[in-house]
Amino acid sequence: MKAVWQGWWRRGRVVARSLQGPVRSPAGLGEPRFRTFDEPLAWVIVALLTIGLVMVYSASIAYADA
Repeated sequence: MKAVWQGWWRRGRVVARSLQGPVRSPAGLGEPRFRTFDEPLAWVIVALLTIGLVMVYSASIAYADA
């Protein structure tokens, strides 16, 4: 039973090692890239703020009429 357990344990470690990707050194990456403006994120924020503003305006009109 002990041999079966050890064989299973080693087999699991071999599978885990095979799933790991190659280790790359960050030294060869060249110049660091600076973070730039994220335009799609800005458009999503503008769209959500616009929808929120319309919802608040609609609720204000409905509240004033009631």
